Amino acid sequence: TVSVLYCRGGRVNFFSIMKVARLSLNSVANVGSLMVASLLVGFLLGMRSGSRPECGVPRVVTSCMGQGIPKVVKEPKTGEQCDVRLKYAASEWEKKWVSGIETWQGDDRRADVEVWKTPGGGCEKIKEDIKFVDQFEQLMSSSNPPEQVFSHFKKEILCKDKPPAAVNVPIEPLVGFLRHPRAVCLEPDWTPRERNRRCISSNYKCLTYSKEYMMFPKVQDIDKGERIYFDMGASRYSSGPGDASQKWIVESYGAKGIVFDRILAWEANPQDPKAYWADVPPHVKPAVSFYNIPVSSNPGSPDYPWTYVKSLCTPESYCVVKIDIDNPTIEETLIAHLQADPSLWALVDELFWEHHVLRSPLTWPGGWGQDTLQMSTKTLAESYKIFSELRERGIRAHSWV
Repeated sequence: TVSVLYCRGGRVNFFSIMKVARLSLNSVANVGSLMVASLLVGFLLGMRSGSRPECGVPRVVTSCMGQGIPKVVKEPKTGEQCDVRLKYAASEWEKKWVSGIETWQGDDRRADVEVWKTPGGGCEKIKEDIKFVDQFEQLMSSSNPPEQVFSHFKKEILCKDKPPAAVNVPIEPLVGFLRHPRAVCLEPDWTPRERNRRCISSNYKCLTYSKEYMMFPKVQDIDKGERIYFDMGASRYSSGPGDASQKWIVESYGAKGIVFDRILAWEANPQDPKAYWADVPPHVKPAVSFYNIPVSSNPGSPDYPWTYVKSLCTPESYCVVKIDIDNPTIEETLIAHLQADPSLWALVDELFWEHHVLRSPLTWPGGWGQDTLQMSTKTLAESYKIFSELRERGIRAHSWV
């Protein structure tokens, strides 16, 4: 349970998200103690500031499904503070997969494409959903995609002396093996060797590695402050093992009218500085800071990326994070820290993460292969839980490729 205390007056003077206690929702005594503690902290903060700011009543917000995640932002034209509440609504299609994936992924930790194609496996289920798959492809660009197929973030905006405003911002549902819903199961029945050739070939991209299923917000749907992109596993701007991922991210947001003011890029593999910067377009270069060092999952390290996020992001900014360093241990630790830190929930707006897991079609040799079997302990079903939880906490979490 999280207590959120916010005060009016000037810039966002106080936006304290305090992990006060792990409370049982049916424990009145604990809730009462939490409210007293929050009020006391608010009083002390006001005394320390030398004034008594106009404070809202402390909110008690749980991270349970169905509760909105609050954030206080500043309206750019008037300077007025607005209370923005995000609530995640999974589509009916997503709910079906969340409830069934534990069974459909199979019980063999080495489960791959062939296991998924067995009777009762994931491929059989996605074929049953062909109507949803077709609607997903046809209506991605729709101004009002159906909520039975597409998941949504329901954004409520409350500003003083203004009527409440509400916006539904769609996002791709968590279905299949967290890739394009047509990938593998609804593609030609290639042999493993042929699939390997087609998926890795530079002149043919199978849907397993397609990024086109991910949905981006429009510029009018995001916070109006600084736009910052944190790229962990950046390679070069226009090339890399995962294709031109940084270029794709920048251009995909640009197509929605969102231009990044800052781009912080980390890459562990040594890069020639002259070649790296020659690859960055002139209009993008002023925004880029490049760190040719690995990120660290140690909070005490100067290369711990969440420290950068906390230093540069505010509730008014729009901060995007991509994590794809092909090291499941470090990646999962960073994600666990994000899940456990309420202060980050108010700062990270969008996340792209490739989670290497077991019991997925991607454990075939042309996909993640033996490295995942040796390094990861998480299953596809556990990945569903992580992405669902991040979305429920107000973060537009995407399964990256």
